[in-house]
Amino acid sequence: MWMKASIGLMALVLAGCVNSATNSPPQPSFAGIVGTPFLIAFKIPVCAATIAMGGPIAGAAALTATGPDANYAEVSVLRAVDNGLNQNCGPPYLVTP
Repeated sequence: MWMKASIGLMALVLAGCVNSATNSPPQPSFAGIVGTPFLIAFKIPVCAATIAMGGPIAGAAALTATGPDANYAEVSVLRAVDNGLNQNCGPPYLVTP
């Protein structure tokens, strides 16, 4: 039990080391410290609203976009919903200047 837990912890530590070696961490700033909680507070309801509206739209577009005669409009709706979900629910999660 302890062996598996320690191996998992070591894997997480090594993954963190690899990430920090390849990406430079964002520089801390006063705007980032003050703005990040507000970004998170605004991002959560906007993401939830995007999911609530985008899910049914994507489902309806997927029903009409299947088959050999898929229309460009339905496929572009799926791409637009996907881009909106990525923009509203995805990174950045920190305010960086």
